[in-house]
Amino acid sequence: MGGLHHHLIFFNPYSIKLLIKRIGLKVLQVTTPGRLDIDILDSNVELIKDRFLKTLIKYSSDTEKAELQKAIINFGWSSHMMVYCQK
Repeated sequence: MGGLHHHLIFFNPYSIKLLIKRIGLKVLQVTTPGRLDIDILDSNVELIKDRFLKTLIKYSSDTEKAELQKAIINFGWSSHMMVYCQK
């Protein structure tokens, strides 16, 4: 075995809605203020397996990273979400 394993599950608005419905709750609203996605990747760059994504995060300037985060927010694909649901 050996080695330290890291496993994180990041939901997106689509996947969190599926999960909420599957457990029997009604989705009222999902918003993605998006603040942490690029920061999380930047803090864990050594764990990124995808060569393109790893290079993008490793060599982007702070300004470029901020623009990437804005794009994630604009497309509504941030894993940083607020979810309102009802039983």
